[in-house]
Amino acid sequence: MSSSSSQSQQPEVSVASAASDEEKAESPDEAKKVKYAQDCFAELMDNEKYQNGSDDERYSIINDMLLSLEKDGYIKNVYYAEDSKLFTFKYADGVLGGIYLDSFAAKPGEIPMN
Repeated sequence: MSSSSSQSQQPEVSVASAASDEEKAESPDEAKKVKYAQDCFAELMDNEKYQNGSDDERYSIINDMLLSLEKDGYIKNVYYAEDSKLFTFKYADGVLGGIYLDSFAAKPGEIPMN
């Protein structure tokens, strides 16, 4: 059976965030900082060098971006958990965020996890 999709398997960045009731009230400046950080993450997902990179290359690209965003005050408390390949951080407004180094998509022959 042939597949009509010739799309190659590409690594993805998965971004997650959660907010408490206290954290939901953000200032306009904080909202702009959060949007800027999220725009950077979206741009990263479209970056061909990132998509085609090895785990080490993707780690370096994400780490450099997060440290730069942290230095400029867009995010804080950057941490990487090697066992889960998860970068965690807080947005400027205190909302937790995270980026997985691996894709949520199943690799050929594997069952996707929901």
